[in-house]
Amino acid sequence: MRVAVAANFLPTAEVLRAEFGAERMTLHPGATGQLYAQISQGAPFDVFLSADQTTAQRLYDEGKALTAPQTYAIGRLALWTPGQPAPEFSQLAGFARLVMADPKLAPYGAAALSCVQRLVPTWQGQWLKGTSVAQAHQMLISGAAPAGFVAWSQVLTAPEAEVRLLPETCHAPLIQQAVLLKRPAPHPAAQAFWDFLFSPTARQQIAAGGYAAP
Repeated sequence: MRVAVAANFLPTAEVLRAEFGAERMTLHPGATGQLYAQISQGAPFDVFLSADQTTAQRLYDEGKALTAPQTYAIGRLALWTPGQPAPEFSQLAGFARLVMADPKLAPYGAAALSCVQRLVPTWQGQWLKGTSVAQAHQMLISGAAPAGFVAWSQVLTAPEAEVRLLPETCHAPLIQQAVLLKRPAPHPAAQAFWDFLFSPTARQQIAAGGYAAP
């Protein structure tokens, strides 16, 4: 069984895979927009864990999903300054570069762009864009910029002083939805994993991963 998973959710998806049975599934992470394109072109995925509502609904409307989208997690956006105390949002106006995921491909990137436009409208610096929020996270680790926007779930273990949660009012809610995809020969474990994804056990792991579990 092949599960397409939004990059931000990969660490939690790996925990869920271990709980469900790692030998029965493989994870294929990527930006939500990239995964949508792959599914549209016939990539043989059985389940899609999107980072938003829109993409999952689009697949359902296009007849590519067996199930209506269901919310499996609600994410949070975080400002991360590796090795440095996180500044007040107003202080970002003095930063020459900031990292985010590409807003055309990744919902967390779109949320980051919205927040900067609302909270720091005077910022005139350079955006460094990763194709996914996972790549944005790696860019910050590598020192490409002093600060950037990632999923809260990615920086749970970072020093508290380096992380500042964005107010949820500055961006559209990061409601992450899943669909069970149509396949010529559905994998027998796909429905079982779908049921597991919304079980109390999975919800506990999702919450522990830094998400609100619906």
